[in-house]
Amino acid sequence: MNVGKVAWMRVNPEYKLSNVTAVPKHRPKISFEVYPVKISYEMGDIIYEFVPGRIENNFQWGSVEVYMQQMNSVEISLEEEKQVDMVV
Repeated sequence: MNVGKVAWMRVNPEYKLSNVTAVPKHRPKISFEVYPVKISYEMGDIIYEFVPGRIENNFQWGSVEVYMQQMNSVEISLEEEKQVDMVV
């Protein structure tokens, strides 16, 4: 709205600003009806072809190499300490 339009509206008080909107003023009415589901089916056959296959075996014998990194040993050393038994 510009200044000229505001001045013209004040000179002509019968002029009404029209309210134009694009959004509906009322909520739409939504309704639905529930019906039972109708199911129809026909018995059929399963058609299959069995083709026996081959089992492939890729087994290879392996080996284990065992070696001893260090020989078992136990080292025990005793240091004698002077111990005094005192009875009080």
